[in-house]
Amino acid sequence: MSEHDPIRPSDFLASVFSRNERLIDIIASHSPHLAKLRSSPIRRVMSRVTTVAQAARLCGIPAEQLATELNAALGIAAEPVAGATSPTAARQAEETFTVGAPPEFADKRIVELDVREELRNGTEPFSRIMAAVAGLADDQVLHLRTTFEPVPLFTVMQKRGFAHSALRHAADDWSVWFQRLEAASAAQVRTRYSTPVMEDRPPRDGLTDMRIDVRGLEPPEPMLRTLEALEALPPACALLHVNVRVPQLLLPILRERGFDFQIDESHRGEVHVRIWRRTPASSH
Repeated sequence: MSEHDPIRPSDFLASVFSRNERLIDIIASHSPHLAKLRSSPIRRVMSRVTTVAQAARLCGIPAEQLATELNAALGIAAEPVAGATSPTAARQAEETFTVGAPPEFADKRIVELDVREELRNGTEPFSRIMAAVAGLADDQVLHLRTTFEPVPLFTVMQKRGFAHSALRHAADDWSVWFQRLEAASAAQVRTRYSTPVMEDRPPRDGLTDMRIDVRGLEPPEPMLRTLEALEALPPACALLHVNVRVPQLLLPILRERGFDFQIDESHRGEVHVRIWRRTPASSH
């Protein structure tokens, strides 16, 4: 690529950043998830497998808009491509999406709470969410619809004794299910992971699984969501990463950051990676 060629949505971030490192800040400023690109170890991995278009999707903006911003920073004028889907049109399509609860909640009573409109209007829905949580019976699960992955809320809910499962439908449309930690059976957890195909270390007994489902997400979202979830992982929990394939690029990062893992490929169409913090006794 010549230094005078415009950046295109199909270009990988590695080639973009090689032209000027200040372009990192332009992309990172659009999304807290992409702010992790400022970290050199993560950037080395992610920039090689992530395109401008994929980064734009994480930011919730059209790919051509992000490419135009990057080109403008380099002093290059690039004509936007006509026909890009507007955020308004995308949102209208998303509103027709109907959601079924994950299989693990099939025998639970679901309490629905949709706060998307409040968030879009700039209203803080935290009190409504906490009121709904306070009213949950032991056999009930809260299904929260929101415009983003509410990572800070996960920490609050964990302290209150709730596990969560999150699903991204679109850039500004998420489903999160919350259930009480004691509702999860430790015996079921051990049974599901008793015959892994590959493992680093056997898991410690007594850990409660916190599930993150990254199926259907495009790179680099699965890795970014997983690393973000691990940062907030409580000591008494393991993270269950559900994917459609073994996340080969993620595994060495887990080892570097002090996590052990266990990979289970026995589920049809799914790969389960159970991740937990390494104890001093299990260190390599």
